[in-house]
Amino acid sequence: MNQRVSKRIVEIQTLSERLSNLCNQIIYNYGEIINYTNQIDKLSQSSNLDLYEIQELETLSDKLNNVKISIDQNVEFWTTQCNNLNNALRNTLPEIFAIINGPHCNQSLNCNGVPIPDKEQACQSWCESLTCICLNVRHELTLIAAYFPVWEEIFNNMRYDADNMVGQLVKNTFIIEKQPPQVIRTNKQFQASIRSLIGGLFNSNNTLFNSSSVSVSILSESQAILMISQEDNSLFSDASGEISNSESSLEYQSTTGQSIAHFEHLILKKINRTEKKGTESVTDEKFALLFQATIKLGELVFHVKALSSPLVVIVHGNQENHAWATITWDNASQISSVDRIPFIVPDEILWARVGHVLSNKFSSNVGCNLAPRDLRFLARTAFRDPSLLDFENLYLSRAQFSKAPLPNRDFTFWEWFYSILKLNREHLKDLWQPQRLIHGFISRKDAEDALMDKPEGTFLLRFSEKKLGAISIACRAHSTFGNSVYMVEPYSLNDLYSVSLSERIHYTRRLKYLYPNIPKEQVFKFTETLTPGYVAGSFLS
Repeated sequence: MNQRVSKRIVEIQTLSERLSNLCNQIIYNYGEIINYTNQIDKLSQSSNLDLYEIQELETLSDKLNNVKISIDQNVEFWTTQCNNLNNALRNTLPEIFAIINGPHCNQSLNCNGVPIPDKEQACQSWCESLTCICLNVRHELTLIAAYFPVWEEIFNNMRYDADNMVGQLVKNTFIIEKQPPQVIRTNKQFQASIRSLIGGLFNSNNTLFNSSSVSVSILSESQAILMISQEDNSLFSDASGEISNSESSLEYQSTTGQSIAHFEHLILKKINRTEKKGTESVTDEKFALLFQATIKLGELVFHVKALSSPLVVIVHGNQENHAWATITWDNASQISSVDRIPFIVPDEILWARVGHVLSNKFSSNVGCNLAPRDLRFLARTAFRDPSLLDFENLYLSRAQFSKAPLPNRDFTFWEWFYSILKLNREHLKDLWQPQRLIHGFISRKDAEDALMDKPEGTFLLRFSEKKLGAISIACRAHSTFGNSVYMVEPYSLNDLYSVSLSERIHYTRRLKYLYPNIPKEQVFKFTETLTPGYVAGSFLS
């Protein structure tokens, strides 16, 4: 699509240049008409014309008629070509907007770790070129209409089309460059930024364009839906809270050629919540930030708006887990249906979509995606079926995801998965990259089966299924009853704050080989810093 759009932009620019040249020719011809008409009038005032003057008068009349014929043809041709240009613009804009809105309507996925390709610089070049072309067409239409009043109505309609396309460009290129966090805590600072993809035109050297002040407010779900449904060009005045440092200038940056409004110190001071029904909690309620500005292009004035991805507001850190459950389900709904009504989520989502979001979430926290065997284990856990094989086309309910506890547990699937994210983010990231050392998502039985025929001292690392945010060591060992696989008491977040997992493995002599057969010294690097006068702890072990 990008190559096709680039080619079409070049064609539009070529057509625009031809139109400008033809417009200049028309204006030049109009000047010739004025000149010939004045000369004819001057000669005609004389009552006694000699033969030379009569011949000159005839010559001027012929030239005048030829120029009139030429200018009529040129104006008609220019009008046809201008319509062709407007049609080309009208057909190209939707493709450009699809490229712009494609990644940005999925920025919630980026919050889950999905890398979004940087297409904005190419889009900015396209949009700036097309905006200049539309404004130039508008100027030429105004200019020619002044010379040819008979065409004024047609030219005014064409200028209206040009104005409409300028408006589309201004509004669709006002985007959120950096999304705010999808979980916001009151009275805690956060950041966001807004960018205009026609920002290169806001260069201070160009007096046609005025820099703008961007404001931000927070909307409830119902307010956001109402704002989206508005068809007028006005700014939206409703809000559901109070944000400090809520204004920033859309400033042109000469080094990048971009116009960006940075919000570095946003603080949500107050939030107005709706009345809860039934089992609803504050972490089920979604909001969004609305960024607004007034952009002036000469005499044209546009009110522009950009709505952030849905977010949840919390007041305590212990609400973060459930808040992210709401957001993750919303993000999975987003990729389930790009055209869905914002905020509205289904009761069930295809597991393939849920697994995709969980993998991206894991990647954003740990640095690598989940493997197929990991997703298989997660599906079996979420669906409460340890023998489940065909799960890609099954639909997971919201209750299974984050509302109903797992069998014989006092926590939900999401609470368990989120606690593993936190454990890995804070203590185990270095065990995933560059080489994966954690088996992780594997049942106790599968771990026992995998280790049973391995040499004594072979071990693997697996996440606890009974304890939130904990990792256990499954080790093949010999006992008086024969070969066995032991499960070490899981290490929690707090356990690993005091002594790292690598250090524990390093000092446990019975652990010799990381599954399937890697000597632990090769992969678990641990350097002990000794205080002068002391020996290593391994001296006593």
